[in-house]
Amino acid sequence: MRKFYLQLLWLLVSAVAVSQTKVYSVIGSSTAAGMGATVPDSNWVNRVTHYYQSVGLTIVTHNLAVGGRNCYHGMPNGYIPPPDRDYPQTNENITKALSFSPDVVIVSYPTNNYNFYSIGEIMIRLQAMKDVANAQGKTCYITTSQPRQDALFPDLAARTILKVIRDSIMNRFTNHAIDFFTGIANPDYTINSDYAYGDGIHLNDAGHRLLFERVKAKNIFNVVVPIHLTEFSAEALTKSVYTSWKVMDETPGVQYFLQRSKDGIHFENVFTTSSHASRWSNNYKYIDQPGNTGVYFYRMLIDANGFKISSATKKVIVNAQFSIKNVVVNPSKLRMTLGSDEHQQIEMRVLNALGATVQQSKKTLNAGFTDIELPIQTMPPGVYWFEVKGNNIRHVYEFLKK
Repeated sequence: MRKFYLQLLWLLVSAVAVSQTKVYSVIGSSTAAGMGATVPDSNWVNRVTHYYQSVGLTIVTHNLAVGGRNCYHGMPNGYIPPPDRDYPQTNENITKALSFSPDVVIVSYPTNNYNFYSIGEIMIRLQAMKDVANAQGKTCYITTSQPRQDALFPDLAARTILKVIRDSIMNRFTNHAIDFFTGIANPDYTINSDYAYGDGIHLNDAGHRLLFERVKAKNIFNVVVPIHLTEFSAEALTKSVYTSWKVMDETPGVQYFLQRSKDGIHFENVFTTSSHASRWSNNYKYIDQPGNTGVYFYRMLIDANGFKISSATKKVIVNAQFSIKNVVVNPSKLRMTLGSDEHQQIEMRVLNALGATVQQSKKTLNAGFTDIELPIQTMPPGVYWFEVKGNNIRHVYEFLKK
């Protein structure tokens, strides 16, 4: 009986927690303004709005982002910039964002003028906007830079600054930083083709979805969720995909929808199951048979008695000749397991942050799994990429050498 009352209390608290109005403001540049998205609802800002509405909140969104803006435009009213720098845009800046009495402010200036601004001046302006919001008791998140390749960022040396800015924002703002760079950038800091709109600057619908998932993971409104999805994975076998997920605080009647997509945008249900009892934790698995080789995207949608949450989207290459698994990095060695469908030769490279090859070798893979070790003890600390190529398939894994 005590357990029943505790569950009832939990449900009541959850219901109270999500039945309220929340206001959030966004200031920034073109990505936040929705450029690259095919329709407004695909923009990451609107996706955030719709997600929180789906879990029972009433959301009021004030999106003040405008294409072409930079971090000086977002400074508060009355700010006097240094020579040759822009004045605040009073209808789009942090002062205007705070005029709506928001619960949360998101500041998002991903690339504009970062080809000649110093890192110091960028960080000072972002910190100033956050300080103004915090002084009014408002929560403020800062999104990082994004990858870009155009005439302003034509080569690796020019684009490396965007990665440095990303690292600086993550280090300075920690829990209040949202990573809009990792996973979107290729090793040369161009935009991953899966997420590229095509102009070298903006992201497509799949890219906006990934940004939305980064914001959602922050739980910016501190919503009490009646069930917690702690893990979701999707891994290619040969012609099938092994999926698994773990949950906590499970109650009876929770429905799980495994969804698959060919483009990362339009999903269909491929497997459905539901819970039958209350459990502190539970594990699920399912092996999907897509039927054809190629690239697929998977996600888990959970309906916990009307409260809907979804996992991050996982990209899977079905019937790839090989895959990278079980990567372990220590100060002296990079260890990994490569899975292969056939006997084949592969080429391996380790690249540094400038894209230069610091290590290169060849390896024969047998069908099944092959363990590989690469010595890295003489490499300076920093970010590196491990690249494997074979039979027209290429995999890249980013790792940190401490």
